[in-house]
Amino acid sequence: MKTYIGMCVLGLALAPAALAQVKPDLYAGLKWRNIGPFRGGRISAVSGSLTEPGVFYAAAALGGVWKTVSAGATWFNVTDSVPDIANVTSIAVAPSDSNVVYIGTGDRGLGVYKSTDAGKTWHHLGLQENHGVSDILVDPHDANLVLAATQGNPHSQNDQRGVYRSTDGGRGWTRVLYKDNETGAFSMVWAFDNPKVIVVTMGAHYTPPGQGRSGFRGGTGVVTVYKSSDEGVTWSEVKPAGLPAVGSLAIAQHTNSQRMYSLGRGGLYRSDDGGANWSLGTNNIYSAGGHVYVDSKNPDVIYAMGTSSYRSADGGHTLVAFKGAPGGDDPREWWLDPVNPDRILYGGDQGATVSLDGGHTWTSWYNQPTAQVYKIGVDNRFPYWVYGSQQDSGVVGEPVERRDLSESPATARSRARMGSRIHCPRSYRSQHSLYQRQLR
Repeated sequence: MKTYIGMCVLGLALAPAALAQVKPDLYAGLKWRNIGPFRGGRISAVSGSLTEPGVFYAAAALGGVWKTVSAGATWFNVTDSVPDIANVTSIAVAPSDSNVVYIGTGDRGLGVYKSTDAGKTWHHLGLQENHGVSDILVDPHDANLVLAATQGNPHSQNDQRGVYRSTDGGRGWTRVLYKDNETGAFSMVWAFDNPKVIVVTMGAHYTPPGQGRSGFRGGTGVVTVYKSSDEGVTWSEVKPAGLPAVGSLAIAQHTNSQRMYSLGRGGLYRSDDGGANWSLGTNNIYSAGGHVYVDSKNPDVIYAMGTSSYRSADGGHTLVAFKGAPGGDDPREWWLDPVNPDRILYGGDQGATVSLDGGHTWTSWYNQPTAQVYKIGVDNRFPYWVYGSQQDSGVVGEPVERRDLSESPATARSRARMGSRIHCPRSYRSQHSLYQRQLR
């Protein structure tokens, strides 16, 4: 196994002193195999194809990009061949050509990558010095016109941050929006039917020397809003009246980019004049402090991420729980088909799941070995079990007996449901799934 998120467990439990006395060539026959759990873990980015109903992409935290061609029935990793793609923060499938996929990496990544064969191979497009690539937008009609919002190195003051634009598929980039050497671009949104209008939020993304995380100002200070009306060529600052704090932004289709929403800790706000003036929709947001999304056909229907995912059908005045429930689910990312609102890709702390009927039914997330696990332990039975604390999902336990990896997906899911046991209500923090090294 290569870049799967995983915690690695040696099949031979030897003391450190004993390990030092063993000849290295005795380990030559040891190989890694995945023992689960087959319940998904935290998702950091999602996207989908407009022309192929069953094709979706989801990035697992530090686990690369996973793809389904069966609308979520099965998933497979498409970035194992490029270890630098492990930490993915943004994905965009070109609407006009589903073979073209762009991905942006985080602070530990190397800029932007592109595939022209639907994820089979990847090419590096630069921007590695810009560190976190928070958002990527691809023109609906031109797969070569792409914009990337970059945050910059959080540990140094430099000018390699802001919004970059390419008209040749990422071979060359032009910086089109820059504020200063400490400010990064956090998010970038547009309405699919009017890509000329783009809104970007920017804020401090720099850790002063010696202050560590306690001094990190990224995302915690004043957020500045910029707007472009020529698809990112030129920009002007927007001072949103009536919006006390800028949160996640969304622009509704079929409104000439006039209807906008902002979701923050203070509430859900709405603008009907292109972001100039804002009014409070509701402050009963039920801890919904994440992203906000707008239905692709009805500008009054929106989705908000929080302790659950919530839906509003009245333009943001009321929110009703839509998917999930308080208890650690933590919805992270959604992809709403900009043409068909029935197609939804949901990414949360328990993995990725797909709906093709507007959220009435969802595929399982017990088919993704992408769990984030912080700590592990084994018991004394024979054969023994391995236990791990999964991020926001309790503790999982897996037997180490050999599994037939050629078994059908249905059988694998059945094994996963039977094998994964939850033992406590909350988990520790982690970045790995369970792997075992054993003789074959």
